[in-house]
Amino acid sequence: MGKQWASGSVHVFADGSDPIKRAQEVAADLRQLAIDHGLEGPPVDVVRLAEVAGIGLRPSDTLTDARTVVDGDGFVIEYNPSRPRGRLRFSVAHELAHTRFPDVANKPRYRTGLGAVQTEPENDDWEVELLCNIVAAELLLPDDAVGPLVNVETDIDFIMEMRRRWDVSTEALLRRLIGASTRPMALVVTSAGPTGSSRIDYVQTAPPVDSGHPLNGWSHGDILPAGTLKRPTAVGQTLRSPLIVNDQALDAQTVGSPAFPGSSFPRAMTLVELAPPARIDPRITYVTGDLLEISDTEASVLFAHVVSNRSRGWSRYGAAAALARAFPDFPSAYRSWSIADPSHLQLGNVHFVARPINGREVGVASVVAQDGYGPGEAVRLHYDALRGGLHQVASRALQIGAVVHVPRIGAGQAGGRWDIIETILRETLTEQGVNVTVHTLPAKG
Repeated sequence: MGKQWASGSVHVFADGSDPIKRAQEVAADLRQLAIDHGLEGPPVDVVRLAEVAGIGLRPSDTLTDARTVVDGDGFVIEYNPSRPRGRLRFSVAHELAHTRFPDVANKPRYRTGLGAVQTEPENDDWEVELLCNIVAAELLLPDDAVGPLVNVETDIDFIMEMRRRWDVSTEALLRRLIGASTRPMALVVTSAGPTGSSRIDYVQTAPPVDSGHPLNGWSHGDILPAGTLKRPTAVGQTLRSPLIVNDQALDAQTVGSPAFPGSSFPRAMTLVELAPPARIDPRITYVTGDLLEISDTEASVLFAHVVSNRSRGWSRYGAAAALARAFPDFPSAYRSWSIADPSHLQLGNVHFVARPINGREVGVASVVAQDGYGPGEAVRLHYDALRGGLHQVASRALQIGAVVHVPRIGAGQAGGRWDIIETILRETLTEQGVNVTVHTLPAKG
């Protein structure tokens, strides 16, 4: 075990092994217990899992989050039932991890402090909290949440959108992403240190990593000087700022995560590209910003979005709402088309509408590729319908010499996998000579 782990509780818990690996083993044991009792979800039913493990649960509105206490001969997890569903699930999983520490009975363990102050905690409890976060993260994350993110261009804002959709923790998603990556990447997790510095919680790397890479020398407890890493100031805030290592600037994307008890400064979770990422397709450009943010140099523009086969109008949310605000007459044109003939709403059909603006043609292609709408089906996107519709979009774009602008088309309310959608964009558009710009809205911190 690394000498920099200072907590006595961690030493007892790890019993001579690496603490993080031990936390992963505990998560695997809990996940197997959930599987054995049909509780694996997704999401894992942690309330029932606690009951199966012989641990009581007790609601308490006096707590900020949750804690583990001894009650008689067993443990009880007290929790605040008014917390958001995803937060509550993570808190119970976190407390389940506390019960796996041999000395848990020595004092109550809190998921969060009852009164955070802007100082560093004076003890080593943060190390225990770190390991319990890892256990909860590994226990709760569904495999389907990370699969669409592995072989596509890294985008912290899109990752945060996937986190919101699956209602999982940021740490869970980023850890699993690094573990599944085939590209050399790293996750550097830090807490705020004194005078602008950062304290390393841990570093997780994805193979293959050059043994001589400077990050290999970084480990738990090390202090990074101020200026090494730009830190977020709010939970959920995303930053695209280089990580400075030995005067070398590494591509990095950071998101703020809740602080440990005793500090109100967010932790920073930083994805680092350990080698320059190869452009997956030079004709696909990724930008962070509103769909309507387009270059004045483009001769013609064709926006494309997905619509449902069960609705005669555009959605009031997402890309459709943004397009409707920019072009108020376009939604009515689509509605007239959908009402004129019911067969128009067959999956795979496309409605085009355009008008000249400032000397160039600006149009919208509404691709009927979503079956139904609202809660229920996890994936409403039909990939074959999207493929057929985008072939028609390619023909129109080539005809007018347009760049096609899309949101994360089909990956929003339609629930499609972006890795599959990106392949379809290449097959239908870029391989035909059409340039594509993909817009991702910035995460809301």
